[in-house]
Amino acid sequence: MTWARSSLGLVCLFSLVMLGGLSRLALADDFRTWVDKTGKFKIEATLHELRDGKVILHTKDKREITVPLTLLSDDDQTFVSQKEINPFGGGKPIASPAAMPAESTNSSRTSRRSSPRSSTSAAGLLAKDAAVTELPTDGTELFISIDQELEEIAADPLPEQAKFRQMVVPLEKLDAYAKISAPVVVDPAKLTFAVSTNRVANASSPDHFGRIYLAVAGKSRPVVALDLPETLQLLDHHIATNRSLVMIGVGATTERGGDLVLLEGLSTGDPKPLARWHLPEWEKPGFKPKVEFARLLDGTKAVVRVNSSLYIWDMLEGKCLFALDQLSGSGDLTLSGTGKYLAIPVSGGVRVVETATGELLGGVKIATTLTPEAHFSPDGKMLALVAGSQYRVWDLTKGRELSEGTVEGVPGKFYGWIGNDYLMTQLAGIIDPELGMTLWKYHLPSGTDTVPLSSGIAVIDKHGNQSTTLMTMRVPHAPVAKVKQKLSGDTSNLLLIKPGTEVALKIDAIAGVDQEMIKEGLTEAVERAGWVVNEKSPIELIAKIGRGEPIEMNYRRLGASFRSNGEVAKITPYTASLQVKDKSKVLWERKSENMVPRLLRLQPGQSIQEAVTEHEKPDPEFFKRLRLPPRVLKPEVSELVGRSRIKEGSWHDF
Repeated sequence: MTWARSSLGLVCLFSLVMLGGLSRLALADDFRTWVDKTGKFKIEATLHELRDGKVILHTKDKREITVPLTLLSDDDQTFVSQKEINPFGGGKPIASPAAMPAESTNSSRTSRRSSPRSSTSAAGLLAKDAAVTELPTDGTELFISIDQELEEIAADPLPEQAKFRQMVVPLEKLDAYAKISAPVVVDPAKLTFAVSTNRVANASSPDHFGRIYLAVAGKSRPVVALDLPETLQLLDHHIATNRSLVMIGVGATTERGGDLVLLEGLSTGDPKPLARWHLPEWEKPGFKPKVEFARLLDGTKAVVRVNSSLYIWDMLEGKCLFALDQLSGSGDLTLSGTGKYLAIPVSGGVRVVETATGELLGGVKIATTLTPEAHFSPDGKMLALVAGSQYRVWDLTKGRELSEGTVEGVPGKFYGWIGNDYLMTQLAGIIDPELGMTLWKYHLPSGTDTVPLSSGIAVIDKHGNQSTTLMTMRVPHAPVAKVKQKLSGDTSNLLLIKPGTEVALKIDAIAGVDQEMIKEGLTEAVERAGWVVNEKSPIELIAKIGRGEPIEMNYRRLGASFRSNGEVAKITPYTASLQVKDKSKVLWERKSENMVPRLLRLQPGQSIQEAVTEHEKPDPEFFKRLRLPPRVLKPEVSELVGRSRIKEGSWHDF
């Protein structure tokens, strides 16, 4: 009987679609209780429209929501099938042409394309058949190839940071092929987060393709703010203007392509599209453009990384203000509190640019050739860099280093600051720059980014067969205060190595490497850490230089088309490693290999392979650049640095 009733509803649905994609119901004035297919969710609402296999409901609290007919209970589907249909209802307004923007007066990049404003009306901007034009790339070239130290600049604090409140909000049950965004704060006063979900290739439950949920502190259920029949990814939200940047129509298998859309009013639960644009070279065959990073500077301007290029666009007018090619292959861009400063990662540091003028203000280095991740502190006074196992904190207002150090292991992704005190990382937990060490390790769910708050984090947890859940967790939690108190006082009896400790130097390098240079670099690193060289010490500092595995790199000459396949060069890198050992026990370890820069400067007549080969050499100065940890805890004391994972919405220490 249930099967027959469902089939009847399906037959009626096909009949409605044959009458037109949009049908208005004759009588829909009475409130009734609507139930979803699982029976878990209910709502009091009137039936307003049936559109493309979806019902539009008007709720008692004056909201309009759209629900696919197939997600309703069998009784509700039967109810809809029995309503009278007006075949002339609905329809969509005819689009009127939008104003054309003034032609760009900037002629510094004649090779880049400019495009007119989209002629699609706002009402149809989210439709699959919307007429959309391509974003231009003719902005003023950002120039960051000057290695000068960043001098003091004014702090740029967050206007308002979300205060921590405990939240556990189930969103929906997602299969393994579904994608979910990092939570984005859209209202710090009420602590409201927005999260997008979308189906990708091989999704086993294609009931919908893209949604944005709103989760509010104090409420146990989310609100669906936007529901589209195609992929939808939330990129960023500008709180002061209540405007958001999203991607729609991204390729399900490649996560490439798609359009950038500027929305308004997301925090109210009723977002409206303001502008929609194709990405540059969106028609490129076989290799669609991919958005790697996107943040709003204000209600109209956005910083967007597409493949290896950076653009600052006016999203309303469709103008390119600034552009930069050949960004590093790793390291995320980061913005200061109000977007005044943009930190661009490069090998061994970051370059800081003023977004309003495009002016290069200077750079901050870190003692490695790796490309770091960086984040501005909430008060806007500090910039922290993390690369490999090293970190560095820079005082922006005084133009000087505040602290630097090395942590055990590799921190993984650097999520940002917890308040203005701790650095939140993926694998090393929270780093306390004041103590110069990891204070506690937090095991976090994989798959989405962790978002730092004033005294906690927001995370998305996928519980296998359970609903995907948005949670806020306090960081640092209660046990960490006791650990910090123990480590903040007289720690001389807790440390195996501290300033003044004697260490022996041992060098193991392949033939042809200057061992004296290695020894000189090690001696400098030891003295910088405050240790003392004594060849009879049982604690050894062991340096090794060897060869890695052959790799291939692809380069495209400047000026060549993005459609060019480029040129392949081969290199077998040299590796360098350093261990601190007490007898057979490894107390601390660091590894590196010489890498070729993403941007090569070719001499006249020089091939790309020849330029790459110049970098195929040992790097004994690695040991000179190295920053050893001044303090290493005794193995038994290091157990004070605890570990926690999330269990049933709380920290479980282990």
